[in-house]
Amino acid sequence: SGVQSNIRLVQILRDNPGTLNAGIICAYLNARLSENTGGSFKYILTSAQVVGLVNGSIPLPPAYVSLHSFLYSTW
Repeated sequence: SGVQSNIRLVQILRDNPGTLNAGIICAYLNARLSENTGGSFKYILTSAQVVGLVNGSIPLPPAYVSLHSFLYSTW
C-alpha cells in the first residue's frame, strides 16, 4: 500500500498511527492472532479476508466508502 519494503512494522505503527497502512497491519495481526489462539481471541476478519480487502478481490461492505473506515470500525 505504498510503503517502502525496508520499513519495519513497528515504525509504521509508531510513526503513522491512524493511517491506512497502520490499519492494514493491525487488522492482519488481529486476524492472525484470532486464527492462532484456539478461540480465546475473536476478530471479525480472517487473514485471507484482510488480504482480499487490501488487494481488491473482496469488495468493501456496502456501508463503507473506504478501506480505512472499514478496518478502523472492526476494533
